[in-house]
Amino acid sequence: MPNNLHTINKAPSHCALYEEMLASVSTNTDALLLIEDASYLVQHNEQHALLLARLLTAFTQISVLRTEIEARGLTPNPAVTVIDYPDFVELSASTTKTVAWF
Repeated sequence: MPNNLHTINKAPSHCALYEEMLASVSTNTDALLLIEDASYLVQHNEQHALLLARLLTAFTQISVLRTEIEARGLTPNPAVTVIDYPDFVELSASTTKTVAWF
C-alpha cells in the first residue's frame, strides 16, 4: 500500500502546482487521486501525455473518481485506475497521511 495519498483538483494546465507536487513526492511510495478538474488529465491526448507519464513514474498508483469522469464525459487512460467513493475511503484509510493540492 502507498505511504501517502495526494489529491489534486486543478486542471493539468496549472503546471506550477503539478511541478510542486512532483517535487515533494518520494518516488513510487505515494498514491495520487485526481478529483474535480484534475480528472481531465485522464483524456487521451498529446497535451497531457507527458505530464501523465511523469506522474506514472512518480506514483505507485494514480486513480480518478468515477463520478468525476462520468460528469465530464471522459474516457480514462487505461494506466489510471477508476475508483468509486468506497475505494477512496479505503485508500485514504490505508495511507499514513493525505496531502491535498489545490
